[in-house]
Amino acid sequence: MEESKPWGNRDQTERTKVDLKDRIGETFTSNLSPTLRGRLIKVTKKKCYFEVIENPEYEKYNICAGQEEDMSTSVMVTVKFDK
Repeated sequence: MEESKPWGNRDQTERTKVDLKDRIGETFTSNLSPTLRGRLIKVTKKKCYFEVIENPEYEKYNICAGQEEDMSTSVMVTVKFDK
């Protein structure tokens, strides 16, 4: 008889750990930035700080470029970093 899984018959998505300190200086896309673009500048245990950067595709909020914003580290691990 097959072993029962606590989450039912579905396979669980494998989780990977992201080390955000290795990502400092990289740009990313997130709807939590006024321009939808940012550059990670500092990582602490609970918060990450980023600089808002200009977005050439959506110029409406480019006036916010240069501001420092923060977001929870648990949210930051879900953003899409540029390659």
